[in-house]
Amino acid sequence: ANKMAALLLSALLLIIPAILTPAVAVTRAKNACPCSDPSLCKPLNVPDRPELLGFITNGTNWKYYNYTYITTIAVFVDDWDPQLICTAHEKDVRVVLHANFDPTRVTDPVYRVKWIQTYVQNVIDVYADGINVDFEDPISYNQTDVNTAFVQLIADLYVELKKEVPGSQLSIDVAWSPACIDGRCFDHYGLSKFVDFMVIMAYDESSQVLGPCIAMANSPLLKTMQGLLEFINNGVSRDKLVLGLPWYGYDYSCTKMNNAGECELAYVPFRGIPCSDAAGSQRSITEMVYKYLKLSDTGRMWNNTMKSPFFNFNSTNGSIHQAWYDDPESLGYKYLYAARAQIRGLAIWNFDHLDYQNSETVPLNVAMWSTFDVFFKK
Repeated sequence: ANKMAALLLSALLLIIPAILTPAVAVTRAKNACPCSDPSLCKPLNVPDRPELLGFITNGTNWKYYNYTYITTIAVFVDDWDPQLICTAHEKDVRVVLHANFDPTRVTDPVYRVKWIQTYVQNVIDVYADGINVDFEDPISYNQTDVNTAFVQLIADLYVELKKEVPGSQLSIDVAWSPACIDGRCFDHYGLSKFVDFMVIMAYDESSQVLGPCIAMANSPLLKTMQGLLEFINNGVSRDKLVLGLPWYGYDYSCTKMNNAGECELAYVPFRGIPCSDAAGSQRSITEMVYKYLKLSDTGRMWNNTMKSPFFNFNSTNGSIHQAWYDDPESLGYKYLYAARAQIRGLAIWNFDHLDYQNSETVPLNVAMWSTFDVFFKK
């Protein structure tokens, strides 16, 4: 009798959470289709293909992008022109919305259900094609309950999104390496099983500087290669890996320029490490080339180890600065490596770091877009 009672109790413990946890409930789109052709408001259902995902932070620049290789636009701006859906779908380009969650609540199954319901409904309401999860908070190795809940959240989101939006896409952004970067000790292999692909953010790679506190490349080639290989060696399938790369760099104010030509930095801590790229300021590729490079007395220089351009300049107050960034040459090396690694594709943070309204910047814009040939014409 005691054994039977124990079995019944175990069964009840399995059933009760399912009864108490509400089912995900979504409704039809709340907004009218913005397209003159209503068929363009249907979710795209296209086969797998080499991926070019572009993050965007401007709601109208999409009119000027070069769509030759773009497959996905990830919207990271709240105020965006809904006509983007019409243009993108006409070109077989998906539009996905960004999402984030509260790590202090993710272990709560009720919170997860409501979170999924909210984001899937958002996709339906604007006729979008999926979700890009951009969660960058730390989770330590010993927070196994949070990591397990994180994977469960993504797994449940994947099921619900695919059910409600046929042909939809789910992606997740991860640090440049799976090695607990910035305290993000995620279960990358577990997460990879429930997404269409992971975007490896191979930038801000000096977020925690463990060696000399000096200015360095934002996305050095060898470090980027190392991170990508670590994901592969951790069991993440190559066809679920997209290499995210920067169309921006960092402008550092030097405390002094040492005899080796290195820009020594003030110590600005980040997540427990005393030196970080937070000592610098992010600048777009356009600002680097058309504003700050014009102030330089060194001109564009090249670091052959990091395969990255940089230059020195004096600010208006006379302080010495060193700027590191990525341009078509440095990006070409990484695009080529990604092609040879036979991964799914590329992503860019972000397409709006180019100036599409200024005729002076046209040569740079053309060069930045055409460099994608290195990957897609492999």
